[in-house]
Amino acid sequence: RIGLCGGGELRAMATGSCTLAPTKKRSRTSLPDSSATAVAAVTFTQLAGKKRSGHKKQTSPSNPPHPPPHGEFALAEASTLEDFMSALSGAGQAATLDASAAAFALRRLPELLGAEAVAERGALAMRLEAGEGIEAAPLRSTWPDEPEARAELWQDCQLGGADGGRRGCTSAFLWVHERIEEVLDDQELREMVQLSWLADAAMFYGCLRPGPPLPLHVLEDCGDEALRRLEHQGELSEGDLAQACRVGCGLAMSQAFARHGLYATVAECVAAALKAGARDLLWQPIHDAALALALVRPWTAEATRSALALSNAVQAISMA
Repeated sequence: RIGLCGGGELRAMATGSCTLAPTKKRSRTSLPDSSATAVAAVTFTQLAGKKRSGHKKQTSPSNPPHPPPHGEFALAEASTLEDFMSALSGAGQAATLDASAAAFALRRLPELLGAEAVAERGALAMRLEAGEGIEAAPLRSTWPDEPEARAELWQDCQLGGADGGRRGCTSAFLWVHERIEEVLDDQELREMVQLSWLADAAMFYGCLRPGPPLPLHVLEDCGDEALRRLEHQGELSEGDLAQACRVGCGLAMSQAFARHGLYATVAECVAAALKAGARDLLWQPIHDAALALALVRPWTAEATRSALALSNAVQAISMA
């Protein structure tokens, strides 16, 4: 996995262990107010304008309405970071960047940022395997407060980075960030998206850490919503459980949430699934649940019990 730490430093995350740059923790109040599967576009359009109290969304000057679901097709054609950001800017201006397309952008960006940081083809994989750090293009998480700077950045977004500068090229990420906030800031929209959508957002923001400031409210909302579903929806399918484990892993990788109920809950759910005979459960959710716990030491009493339950369940399966 690839993580973009604060200040634009790209680092390798080997399976089973991670090296993350330390980050200064910020409380939610210190930040500016602010699915892999598509949800019905009409419903999103009707609900997108509603916001939870206490949030003031950082939005573009024109503040376009929530778009219909067609932006993903244009983004899929781009093969380079510059082309991708140009398509992203065009989708934002044309109001075709919906929630599904925004999640698609989050899945594509790590690969494109890494490829842009390393000129030679194939060199990125070798350098990441060696654990090297790579300078990558930064991703803004807020529009500037100053009108002049805001207007300039807005022009850069419209040009899609045509000036050849990295700042102009990556500033189009703000379109994606707006869509992610738009969904998470509305309770009805947040409860409608798939767990895979929440997982894509949590893994991206937790690993690549856009900003500064790091949008902690995005990570917190993803974690809270995943935990709510685990606690109130009863038994999840193996697919949904795997996505919930990804959400927890993303939160832990951010190094900004040492305490969250999701870590222990997903570990307990995976352990229960293994004990119930789910021997064909893929290794990925087991890995993600264990890695999340490993990244948030020292553990609470609840996390300690969950880690022990998961460890015992995995050992029982391996000895069977």
